[in-house]
Amino acid sequence: MITDNFIGERLAAFRNSRGIKQSDLSKAMGFKDRQTLSAIETGERKMQPAELLSAIEFLHITMDEFLDPISIIGKAQFSWRQYDASEAEIDEAEKYVSKIIALFEHLIKDKEEKLAILPKLPLNKQSTVSDAEYYAKQLAAHLNLGKYPAQNIQSIVSEQLGIKTFYLDLNPNVSSVAVNMTSKNYIVININKVLGSRNFNYAHELFHSLTWDALPPSKVKKAYLNDKGKKPVVEKLADAFVSSILMPQDTICAHMNLNSNYVDEEYVNALADKFLVNSPAMLVRLKTLGLITQAQFDGMDRNKLKEGRERSKTTQPLSFNFEFATALNEAIGEGKVSVRKAAEDLNISINSLKEVFVSHNLPQVFDL
Repeated sequence: MITDNFIGERLAAFRNSRGIKQSDLSKAMGFKDRQTLSAIETGERKMQPAELLSAIEFLHITMDEFLDPISIIGKAQFSWRQYDASEAEIDEAEKYVSKIIALFEHLIKDKEEKLAILPKLPLNKQSTVSDAEYYAKQLAAHLNLGKYPAQNIQSIVSEQLGIKTFYLDLNPNVSSVAVNMTSKNYIVININKVLGSRNFNYAHELFHSLTWDALPPSKVKKAYLNDKGKKPVVEKLADAFVSSILMPQDTICAHMNLNSNYVDEEYVNALADKFLVNSPAMLVRLKTLGLITQAQFDGMDRNKLKEGRERSKTTQPLSFNFEFATALNEAIGEGKVSVRKAAEDLNISINSLKEVFVSHNLPQVFDL
């Protein structure tokens, strides 16, 4: 049953998620002062149907979105990594990601899960790049990520830290998002990005997940690898953490010690492929570690450095994730969720839904 308090709390959640002041929403709803809206949000006053319609129109949401009982609105914070995405594109992506995570939370709510304690990296705004690199190395050792962390970091983090990863079909201008919730954290990656970018974006969101309290990230941040402008302290620390955890110094030095040839674009590309990162990122790492000179760095032909496209074609991740696909498959098979509703929530066709289950090697629980 939806109570007046539910309505008020949901209204406040949507308003806060969009950064809208009470005074602005009050005006849109026809109130003379914000105290009336405040009384509605706290459950002290009932909201009339016409007032609700005015509110959802101003918030650019549907009535179904507003009343959805499994919504995570008000329960999650988002930090988006993007390339000049518009506010509308971010909003659309956030609605979609929220729906997927809310559905997943609903599907697994009665399942027993292994309790995972999320560590907090001891970093703050006074921390240095060296600090970020040090704690990245410590975390890699603690999780036993091995010589080439990108090969298994996501599965290990999911198992040991409980941070689940989703691969979703997002707007091309959106790279990834870290989702911070009271119960758990999620990392969502744009499935259409190349392999090196996906791994780099994942590690960035992992950093934010592990430092959210002390270093709260911006809701929207740029994802340029070689940004010439000034970066916030948080992002500088994130870059250092990512480089250190994905490209361990010891492993890179071991490769360089075995190399008897001149370090050129072909070698950088090969090294990047080995670590499953983009070549530009590897080039920066080699320079940072002092393994190539400034002259070598400047002399590299950036047009010859790969972005990981060749490797990504053979390592395309599966849509969503296995746990989500399994839970949804079981719910459909048990009649708890209809096929039509599942496809609608996932924003795909029924045939595409079947393909998702096939790709995850799950049983066929419905006919087309």
